[in-house]
Amino acid sequence: MYVPTLERLATVLTVREPSFHEHRCLRLTNPRANLHVFGPDCPESIRLRMFRDWLRTHPEDRAL
Repeated sequence: MYVPTLERLATVLTVREPSFHEHRCLRLTNPRANLHVFGPDCPESIRLRMFRDWLRTHPEDRAL
């Protein structure tokens, strides 16, 4: 499992939502970051990558 490995890297598991595409959120303090992990072939991963790509090409939306 990946969570114990990430916890050894100083991340802390903060959210566990098995019913939402096996979603997990881990927090890193330094640098401050949240790592969202989803199950394999999850449609949410595709949606988030599409959103990321949109923001990369639309600076006015990114600024919001």
